[in-house]
This record gives sequence, C-alpha cells and structure tokens, in this order.
Amino acid sequence: MTDPARVDVHQHLIPPERSRAMADRATALGWPAPAWDKPSAIAMMDRRSIATGVLSYPAPLAAPDDPAGARAGARSVNEYTAELVKDRPDRFGHFAMVDFPYDTARTALHMALNGVPSRYPRIKVILPHAGGFLPYAAHRFAIAAHLHPGTTPESLLTELRRFYFDTAISAGPAALPSLLAFAAPGHVLYGSDFPMLPEEWGTGFDTGLDEYPHWEDGQLHAAVNRGNAELLIPRLTQT
Repeated sequence: MTDPARVDVHQHLIPPERSRAMADRATALGWPAPAWDKPSAIAMMDRRSIATGVLSYPAPLAAPDDPAGARAGARSVNEYTAELVKDRPDRFGHFAMVDFPYDTARTALHMALNGVPSRYPRIKVILPHAGGFLPYAAHRFAIAAHLHPGTTPESLLTELRRFYFDTAISAGPAALPSLLAFAAPGHVLYGSDFPMLPEEWGTGFDTGLDEYPHWEDGQLHAAVNRGNAELLIPRLTQT
C-alpha cells in the first residue's frame, strides 16, 4: 500500500527563465525535455502520494570557466525557490543551490578516504540515485584503504555508511537489495527525480518500492517514505 505522506528528497524545479535552456540541454542528450510549474508539480505529488517535495535545481548553472556566472545563477535560483517554499511550506522544502557538479561514487569515496563524514558529523550528505555504483562496490572500494596510511577497510566502510542515500531511479529488483544491504539503518530516503525523470517512467520505481517483498515492519512507510527525512529536516515532522 502506498504511503499517503511521502517526503521526496530528490525533486527538482525549473524556474521559468531557465526552462528553454534546460529543454535544449535535455534535447542535446536525447532525453525528454522536462516541463515544470508549481501546479503540475503539486498535481504529480498528489497522484504519487508525496506530501512534500524538497526541491533542488538539476543542472550546472554556468560553464566551468565562469564562476561569477555560476554564483549569480545560484543566487537567482535560490531566491526563486525560497519564494516558492514561503508560499507553500506545506508542500515544498528547498536544498540551496551551489554550483558543484560531481560524480557521486567517486566523490563519496574521496570524502570517505579523507575522513570527511566523521570529521564533520553535522553535515549530512544525501547521495542521489542510491549512491550510484557505491553500495554494490563498497567492499571492493574498501581495498583502497590499504593504499591510504592510517585507514583500514573497516574504517572506510564505516565512513561510507555515514552517507544517506535516496531511491530516485533506484528501486529496481537488483539495485534496491544492494542499497538496503549496505546503507546504515535510517539512511535511505524516498526520491522521485521529477521532472527530470518523466512521471510515467518514475511510477514504476514507486511500485518497486511498494512491492519489494523483504521490508521489515515499518521500514518502508514509517522510515524510507517519511520518517528518515523528518530526522534530517525536522521542519517536515508531522504533528
């Protein structure tokens, strides 16, 4: 049974002034051009039992050699999103935009090898798309600890398990068991990747979550779909 109050920690928005550039970027990659506006986002959320979407902008804001443009773009997107959240705090949250694109698994491994998660425990990092290749290959990556003085495979795995993971495009029958076998309890959160993933494509992953046969009692509805996000973002806690 679908949870009627999901918190979606991997949902995007596209401000109107950036819609053409985003469509052109998608077309160049052979991907469907994403369409976004507030009413259609809320309608999608209602259809998919999402109470609140935590929004972020899904693409680089400027060329790599244009830091000033990236800063200006980030400010513009953040101000637009802040107004949207102020208008509908019941339906939207907001991750502030910084212009820092990265490869998920590579960056997470680099951070873990350098002890970043344990040195800065108040910084909570959510890795998108179930951490990419990371959960599947974590024990293989742990071998790299032997090449890093002062690090052991066990300590590296502990660092990697400090990350959080969302389920966007990752609730398939192969990826989901790997994620759940690796992630620490309480560290898996629901994500849709709307509108970058068209709704008609994403609902299959929702079904994969709902129909996965090996959930422990309360693990999906009380934790993955909502409770784990509430612990990270207390404002979203239901009273």
